[in-house]
Amino acid sequence: EFKERVMTGLEKILSLGKEGEKWLVATHGGAIRVILCEILGVPLKEMWDMHQGNTALNILAVKNGKMEFELINDVSHLK
Repeated sequence: EFKERVMTGLEKILSLGKEGEKWLVATHGGAIRVILCEILGVPLKEMWDMHQGNTALNILAVKNGKMEFELINDVSHLK
């Protein structure tokens, strides 16, 4: 299933990092929506209701072993 592939890939990427490191991960809208739903607790059936602008920036942080978003759908770089 798509959700499992996306979340497994994200967890693998995160496992490679060390505390304090910053990484850039580029993905398409479907994958970022799955990640948003999973972390924010939104049902997956609503993933296409979550707006993500083209080239939107989303900042994901791991704090105390928990993933949380610090920024969602920022397109200010386009202005």
